[in-house]
Amino acid sequence: MAGYLAFDYGSQRIGVAIGGGKLGRPQALTIINNDKLSMSTIQTLIKEHKPTKLIVGLPHNLDGEETAQSKECRKFAHQLEEFKTPVVLYDESLSSERAEHRLGLLPLRKKKRQLDAVSAQIILEDYIAHATK
Repeated sequence: MAGYLAFDYGSQRIGVAIGGGKLGRPQALTIINNDKLSMSTIQTLIKEHKPTKLIVGLPHNLDGEETAQSKECRKFAHQLEEFKTPVVLYDESLSSERAEHRLGLLPLRKKKRQLDAVSAQIILEDYIAHATK
C-alpha cells in the first residue's frame, strides 16, 4: 500500500495528515491557513511526500446527509485534482469531536493549534481501516 495525504478542510484552516504504506502510520502533519497561498503550500507537500492519493474529509450531519460545508469540501477536492494525484472524498463524521477527545487535557491554546491536523489524521486512519477491509 502506498502513502496518502489527508485534508480536513475548513474555511479558515486546512488540517493535513500523512501516512499509510511507505509513509508509515497516519500522523498529523501540519495546519495550513486557508488563503490564497494554501494551494501552493499543498503543492509543495505533494512534491515532498509523493502520496499516491489525496483524501479529503467530507462532512455529513448526524442523519448522514451532506452539510453546507460539504459543498466547499467538494470544491476543494476539485481544486486538488490539478496536482494529478487521485483525490478521494471520505466521510469525516465526528472527526473533530474525536480529535478534541484525543487531545484531551492539552491547554486550550495548544489544542486549537493542533485540532485540524489531528482531525485529518483521524480521517486518514478511518480511510485506511476501511480500505483494507
